[in-house]
Amino acid sequence: MDVTGDGGVLVSSICKLEAHGKSVVPGRKVTLNYSVKVESNDAERLVDSQTNYSFIVGRGDVVAGLDAAVQSMSVGETAKVVVRHDYGYGEHGLTGKVPPHSTLVFEVTLNDAADTSASEGGEEATRLQLPSSENSSERTLTVGGSALALDHLGPIVINSDGSTSRIANWTEMNPAEQEKTARLIKKRNQKRLASAGAPETRSE
Repeated sequence: MDVTGDGGVLVSSICKLEAHGKSVVPGRKVTLNYSVKVESNDAERLVDSQTNYSFIVGRGDVVAGLDAAVQSMSVGETAKVVVRHDYGYGEHGLTGKVPPHSTLVFEVTLNDAADTSASEGGEEATRLQLPSSENSSERTLTVGGSALALDHLGPIVINSDGSTSRIANWTEMNPAEQEKTARLIKKRNQKRLASAGAPETRSE
């Protein structure tokens, strides 16, 4: 399944149980098991793996490709997710860990998708981490305990229809413009998550 419509994120179901009646929409907290490999010279190299890892969908906690992929999955499903570089770590990659323009291959088992209202004010979800970058000036996310540079990708934008996107001209902005834009997007994303309403029924 091409979940982004441009071949950037491909999801292939490995095992799919009966539907649990839970849709995966922005603002919900998902819990999953995953492993992620980097395609390199027609081989795959393991980068990270986690069990019962949780994050909030649509908040920018993980790479855009994984965020988009889980929104196409059902609770209990295991899937292979192939993420093109522009939905992963971009054209720069991660120094010493992920080469530039790398394709990522995830194997994901979606364990749960829950409303976040019951845990509001609680512990913030740990961000997906990869081994740390040597450039400490870059903004980072965290896959299993290490830092991941994402400045070149910019923040995830939650659209009014619940889909996610990136800012096309992010790399053309200067640091001051990026900081101002990131603050505005964060506020708008929070409003859209708050007004998301009842869970939607996802059709395939």
